[in-house]
Amino acid sequence: ASKETRKYGLGWMFISQTLSSLHREIIGQLRIFFFGFGLALGSEFSSLKELVGGDPNALKLYQSFRDPHSAFDIESRQYAFMTVVP
Repeated sequence: ASKETRKYGLGWMFISQTLSSLHREIIGQLRIFFFGFGLALGSEFSSLKELVGGDPNALKLYQSFRDPHSAFDIESRQYAFMTVVP
């Protein structure tokens, strides 16, 4: 649907907690990616690495994200995001 409706000027936003839950064809149609904390292990990190083209700077930036729940109190929580354009 996203591929077909683009010619009509319609855009889509796909939100998921895992990269593996998104179909490869959908990922291929996306024009910008937003990554938040939680993809630093196993197959999720492998998928992230593939999506950023193996860019070591992007991977280092992502790995520097802290778990928001590791803060001492709610007011000091930080929610880091990284954007990537294919």
